[in-house]
Amino acid sequence: MIGAWWLAIGLAGATSLDEARTRAADGALAVLSAEASRDASQGASIAAIEAALPAVEGFAQVATGQGLTSFGFERPVATQIGIGGQLSWRLIDVATWLRASAARREVRRSEAVTAWARVDARREATARYAAALSASQAAQALASAADEASALSDAIAARVEAGLTPEVDGLRARAEAAVARAQAEEARADAAATCVTLQALIGDAVDGVCTLESVAWAQPATGEGDHPSIQAFRLAMGAATARSDAAAAALGPVLSASGTAAHYIIPASDTQGFGWNVGATLTVPLPGASSVGDQQAGRALAKAADVALEEQRRALSTQAVTAEARHRAAIAAWSARQEAADAAEAAMSRAQALYDAGALDLTDLLDARRAWSDARRLLAVAHGMVGTAVADLEAARGVW
Repeated sequence: MIGAWWLAIGLAGATSLDEARTRAADGALAVLSAEASRDASQGASIAAIEAALPAVEGFAQVATGQGLTSFGFERPVATQIGIGGQLSWRLIDVATWLRASAARREVRRSEAVTAWARVDARREATARYAAALSASQAAQALASAADEASALSDAIAARVEAGLTPEVDGLRARAEAAVARAQAEEARADAAATCVTLQALIGDAVDGVCTLESVAWAQPATGEGDHPSIQAFRLAMGAATARSDAAAAALGPVLSASGTAAHYIIPASDTQGFGWNVGATLTVPLPGASSVGDQQAGRALAKAADVALEEQRRALSTQAVTAEARHRAAIAAWSARQEAADAAEAAMSRAQALYDAGALDLTDLLDARRAWSDARRLLAVAHGMVGTAVADLEAARGVW
């Protein structure tokens, strides 16, 4: 039986829509790539923050020489050995603080981009699940129609053999059954091709056989807060502004402090002991072309991010309105297709009864059966369109 292969739909152990969504949102390649970028930005943020924190280092040094020291004083000893630690800290460095702020914003931006990737992965999983389920249901309907056409062909062949029906009716019924089988096989191949796209997305073994749970599409969910893409563009603008401000602040003074504590040994006199020193330095950078260029580049990036933010706002508004309209249309079409399928089934049953009673010719019966098969296939297609509409609408709302 052609239809037996498709009876796996809805059995225990089948993949559910929620499972497909979760696996796509957690393991889709686009999501994994976004997570890698997020991890890299977290490392850059830690490095930027570390630059503003005190730096402590241990050291061991040997100094030797003759004549004057680098400070212009007469060298008191020729050789000195020291073991200890030193601390350095930029007490006032606005540019470094702003670069650290920009790095933290970049981390939050990359987190928003990761959430955005999950929104897209969830939408893709929903759409592919709907398409695979729809294709499976359509193939199941055509397989059932092929089995019914074969059964009708066998029944008419028996009538022909008994001399109750013209031979031409038997030939037409055989041709109709052959066409139905061909359509069923084509639908099965289409379903397998649709199935593999879902399997590839969620990381299943790609074999073209999807075991899926049926779905009664509920009202689309609504996301919480701003769409992740809006958050990403807003944070990108903030990071670019902070980098521009940091470039401007790089022309300001920097107050640094440093200190050293160590145990010193003078081999020539067998003298040793503890020593320390503390110092502060105030530096004022001279204006240069690089700082001006950095400021201009930062302002340009902030402007570009602002434009991209507004562009994304408009795009999301357009997508939301369009998706809502398509969702309403898909629901209406599904309802109409259900009504048409019910009517076609009733018409087919009536035509079969009239044919069995000898009150209807074979042409009308085959037309009624063909209309019923088409109605069931189109109902499955309409069901899949509802799922696609739900996927697009939830993605426009930022659900992940």
